[in-house]
Amino acid sequence: MDAGLTAEKLPFEELKRIYSLRWSIEVNYRFIKRVQKLECFTGTDSLLIRQDVFATLTVWNIATFCRIGSNKLIRMRFRKTRESASGKRRKYSHKTNTGNLIYRLKKNLVKIMLEPDAKKRSMMLQNLLFEASEHTVPLRHGRKFPHKKKHTAKCNNSWKSHI
Repeated sequence: MDAGLTAEKLPFEELKRIYSLRWSIEVNYRFIKRVQKLECFTGTDSLLIRQDVFATLTVWNIATFCRIGSNKLIRMRFRKTRESASGKRRKYSHKTNTGNLIYRLKKNLVKIMLEPDAKKRSMMLQNLLFEASEHTVPLRHGRKFPHKKKHTAKCNNSWKSHI
């Protein structure tokens, strides 16, 4: 944004609206950097770096679509009952655990893509979504206590997970 903007040129409410649109991008980028280790490359050659970036972003994009499907399954399940498997009433709404979904996607994506039978491929993808919908995290709006942040090394190529 231009540093010379004034309140007359851009009202506060408009600035707030624009910033809120950007916020989801920032959150997603942080997740891609930390969880998928976007900045940890498997080599120093420019081709390897580009392949790492494209593979990471491809997995993220596929996971985003899978998360939408998984969240629909979660909402359908919770519409019928607000109880957990243990029979207790759930206090919060839930969403798909994205880290778990990405793990399952990396584990099964190549098998799904290489399956020649379209019906079996579709069934494999549906099973992946169902499994992902079983692993949820609560949505806690208005959290009173901040998350405790774990500080880890930025990159360690010896344990970077690959697709």
